[in-house]
Amino acid sequence: MLRKCLKCLLLLLCSWLLVGPQFFLQIGAWSWMIANYSQESSLRVAIQETFSGERPCGMCKVIQATEGTDSSSHNKARATADELRLFLLLVSPLKLAPDENTLGRTQLQRQFINSCFTTVPTPPPKQQA
Repeated sequence: MLRKCLKCLLLLLCSWLLVGPQFFLQIGAWSWMIANYSQESSLRVAIQETFSGERPCGMCKVIQATEGTDSSSHNKARATADELRLFLLLVSPLKLAPDENTLGRTQLQRQFINSCFTTVPTPPPKQQA
């Protein structure tokens, strides 16, 4: 039971990240509209009126008004990403491994490491008796 709840919660969170909060608001508005319109007439007519776009509810109007502002926020995010790329050009490269001199290896250790990477000599051919 707990796993099923966690899966549903994870699905909701992923869909929230994927499509944003407006999607859930729109689903709520559609549900409310279908419930309201089905009281006036049949369920089939209520669904047709809900998705026809001719009778939008107040929440649908608010959602539609906020959808126009998303493009400007997207442009701001793109400008911020471009500024970040320009900033990254000024940063010195990150060194993931320390230099060999800073490791404090002795000359004997370096010779041993270098000898590990040399080719193995081939054995002499076997003598036939």
